[in-house]
Amino acid sequence: MSRLGLRLATAIVVVLLAVDVGSASAQVVWGAPQKLVGDGLPIQQGDLVVRPDGSETAAWVEGFSGDRISYPRIWSATRDASGRWSAPVRIAPLATEWQDGVRLALAPDGGVTAVWLQHSTVQTATQPVGGAWSAPVALGIAGEAITTPDIAVDSAGNAAVAWAANAGAGYVVKVARRPAGGAWAAPDALAAAARPNSPRVATRSGGIAVVWQDRSSDNSPVHAAFRSAAGTWDPVGELARSGHAPGIGFDRGGAFAVWTAGDGATVQTSSRPATGSGWSPATALGDGAGIAIRQSAGDRSLAVWGRYDGTTRQLVTYAAERSARGVWQPTQTVATLPLASSSGQSFSYDGVIDANGAATVLWTRSGSTWASHRRAGGAWDLPVTVEWLAPHLALAVNRRGEIASSWASTGAYAIVDGHRARDADRAGRGPSRHGFTPPPQSITAAGTVTNSDIAVAPDGSEIAVWDARAAGGVSAVWSARRSPDGAWSTAERISPDDGLGTVSPRVVIDGRGVATVAWMHGAYRAASIEAVQRVGAGAWQAPQQISAVEDIVYTPNLAVDEHGDVTVAWVNELGPRGVEAATQAAGGPWQAPVTLASSGWAEPGSVAVATSHGRVAVVWQRSEPDMGSIWAAYRLGPTSAWEPQVQISPAGEKARQPGVGFDGTGGAVAVWSNATGPIESAERPLTPGTTWSPATAIGMGVNSGFDLGYLSGSDLSLAVGPHGDMLAVWGASDGVFHRVRSTERRSGDSWSTAHDVALAGAPIESFQVALTRDGAAAATWNEGGDVVGAARSSGGAGPRTMMLSTFPSTVGVRTSPRLAANARGDMAAIWETGDGVAAIGGHIGR
Repeated sequence: MSRLGLRLATAIVVVLLAVDVGSASAQVVWGAPQKLVGDGLPIQQGDLVVRPDGSETAAWVEGFSGDRISYPRIWSATRDASGRWSAPVRIAPLATEWQDGVRLALAPDGGVTAVWLQHSTVQTATQPVGGAWSAPVALGIAGEAITTPDIAVDSAGNAAVAWAANAGAGYVVKVARRPAGGAWAAPDALAAAARPNSPRVATRSGGIAVVWQDRSSDNSPVHAAFRSAAGTWDPVGELARSGHAPGIGFDRGGAFAVWTAGDGATVQTSSRPATGSGWSPATALGDGAGIAIRQSAGDRSLAVWGRYDGTTRQLVTYAAERSARGVWQPTQTVATLPLASSSGQSFSYDGVIDANGAATVLWTRSGSTWASHRRAGGAWDLPVTVEWLAPHLALAVNRRGEIASSWASTGAYAIVDGHRARDADRAGRGPSRHGFTPPPQSITAAGTVTNSDIAVAPDGSEIAVWDARAAGGVSAVWSARRSPDGAWSTAERISPDDGLGTVSPRVVIDGRGVATVAWMHGAYRAASIEAVQRVGAGAWQAPQQISAVEDIVYTPNLAVDEHGDVTVAWVNELGPRGVEAATQAAGGPWQAPVTLASSGWAEPGSVAVATSHGRVAVVWQRSEPDMGSIWAAYRLGPTSAWEPQVQISPAGEKARQPGVGFDGTGGAVAVWSNATGPIESAERPLTPGTTWSPATAIGMGVNSGFDLGYLSGSDLSLAVGPHGDMLAVWGASDGVFHRVRSTERRSGDSWSTAHDVALAGAPIESFQVALTRDGAAAATWNEGGDVVGAARSSGGAGPRTMMLSTFPSTVGVRTSPRLAANARGDMAAIWETGDGVAAIGGHIGR
């Protein structure tokens, strides 16, 4: 069975790697993927090695696919230490029959040996450092091989290849040996009365261990064989009565095997001491099952596997480390990601570990490749995606801790390489380089939280606000401040304790560090909009009433401009459902509210407001029977009158979820989604006497069929950078795939072609996006009840997507995440959990 053709629900990987001592606390960042070859035939079944100097060699099989690869080609390419890839070269003649499963092994001198299956014959070729591939050499008897071969090379350069063969009178496992600097010897045949499947081989100091699954009966027992350095093979032993997907490794204590139990629910292990005899009884490493094995020689070991939890609908990835002396450490949970269903999914796992215990794990979920890194002695980072719709092929690491992976891009039939180079440790020196800093912190667990918000000050400090209702009580607004060094203050109540209740807080911070919070205070038909402020780390001032008493008001939204002037807008149902706004000049009193729209059933929660140099734009959604439209009100300056409301979405659409901002030319730009067409935008130039432009589509482009408003839902977010650049993010779905899409607009320019940011395994909603002055960006959204984030550096590199809500599934996420960033790139996200609120921070753009 090919490594990418596996169809079981979970997987296990064993990784063994010898490396020299490096920085135990080095942090690593994935670089931008590089396309090696593509736009040709389907590609799969590849492998990859990384040399000590950082250079790499990749190999893959290309051809028409079925049960086997027909008319295939086996290709290879080499990446030098500076990052340049060579042109691909063919390492085997064009075959008229299938080839299968190329595997690579690295010798101590940097030479590479490849093995594969062609015409039922095991073939091998070698590539010296800086040289060309040798002509293929056949191992064993032509036409006998029935499974893909496996290869291992030890630290001395001794090599071993194992495969299953049809010996005519029965099936056997064959092992070919090549001493360091020598030639391949005739293979040894290990007795196997049944039908062996996919043997795996490991070697150390001349010793060899082989493990395989017997598929001749319903039980599928797991067998193993051991050859001492002196050249004596033990009798074949049975490790388990029933099992599958076994892997094998060597360490200082001897050989060990790992496999999935026959019930498909437990990962088990057994060991064989190097100087003793016999395999130990099987013991369990943890729950889960396995579908793929990867290994290389070394003293540290890493077992990686997964389990799909049908109850919580989550894919859980596990890892267990084995010390160089043969002791398994407690199993760790690497990541828990939502997954709507395991039906039709193909999961595979891989991992590497260095001499200090730093480890990286890769796995597939919903057709995408995810990664998580753990520093030596630390916790696993938040999982990130390294490629979408890309079955994983191979993962490798060198002695300096440089990691590389290759994968197949199914859409373009391309081999893609992602290189993760070691970087200086940033522990204690600020947030992570490109993205959110793990782990999330629970700010409070007091009461039932329904709304939260967060803002980031120019110095990197943060203000979080939320409403919470104690059992049997009324809601109140609370706040906490995170200092620039990362410490959260004790939560404090900032709304009045008058028994009326306060909900829906929103917060902004101006360039002087003045924070403004607006909320709804009071009950139905007796509510008002209030605001409260604080300067830096100072005390909160007394709340000020902005709207009239006993109105029916809903969910305020607010914005602050470069001068510190704040504008708050909200829906007032006494219109019915009109829109009102009030402005406070920096340091001054609140002005009386102005009615922007007195009719039209404005949708509560749809009001968006933007302000720049005294100019203000407010947009909102009108909800009418079976219809929706986007309306706008505009004020040219702080002393100007508000212009009359105007409809900016085309008639007959079901428009919703508007966003608005000012670009660098001083003009206002609005975006929205709708159920009858694409994501749309309209602009209002700065020039006096002008009005809003006709709406234009900005969501059409690649995969435009995913852009329909009724599929992308009502969730759309717009971010505006300090220079007026804009980034819009929304969700799209065709009923099968759920996508996060985006488009950008340079100040004064047109919108770019929309493209996919992420592919999700569950429905997505509640988008938030932030943009820095140098083009770095971050986004958050709710994906099937979990908070997910994506971050991009100013150069477009960095992690694409990461899981932010790493709390147990029993806690869960209740509503929408909120995201904020300051001009220099400090960012923060906040969300409500089942027992409070949580927040996470980081940095983008550095």
